[in-house]
Amino acid sequence: MNGLMDGQVRVALAAAGPDRSGLLAQLEPPAGADAAPLLAQLTGAAPYRGPGVVDEHLSVDLAGPGGQEVADVLHGGPGFAGCEAELLAAHPGCLVVAVGRTDGSVRTRLAGADLCWRPLLHERPLPAALLGSLLHAWLVAGLAPAALHSVALLVPGGALRLTAQSGSGAGSGAGSGTAARRRSSFAVRRWTSGAPSSW
Repeated sequence: MNGLMDGQVRVALAAAGPDRSGLLAQLEPPAGADAAPLLAQLTGAAPYRGPGVVDEHLSVDLAGPGGQEVADVLHGGPGFAGCEAELLAAHPGCLVVAVGRTDGSVRTRLAGADLCWRPLLHERPLPAALLGSLLHAWLVAGLAPAALHSVALLVPGGALRLTAQSGSGAGSGAGSGTAARRRSSFAVRRWTSGAPSSW
């Protein structure tokens, strides 16, 4: 899945359920990927009252051939474990670093928050690249990183879930000030990365 998520990723978010207790996310992989859009549910600490959000960002594999210096989301495997804070500091344009671990957990580093995501017992883990893109959209929606409690990839017959097991720092949502509104039949906020989509 990591290779499928390299490039320009688009995530559309909208409030879910009558109590607006979560967000539904439709994630469209980069144009060159041979993959269908994915559906996920993000559950936070409080109901989401904001507009729908469309987030387009550049996701780059840390072990890839290049593009890390302009990435909005950096993702990698166990070889990068323990380096999340340094990677975020070394790439000032990046909002999210997500690194998968050998135990199936994913460690994420965002401005003001260091979170460890673990799959539920007997669940397959979510790829770091997918989680990183969903967290980027969460930030663009103007939500605090520590307010996100769980992420579930909705698949036929069930869901693959990750829950935040530990973390420090609440942080504030980033990116909401750069979002531009557009006319629509429902409220939408749109944010597009300034990074080039090809190099």
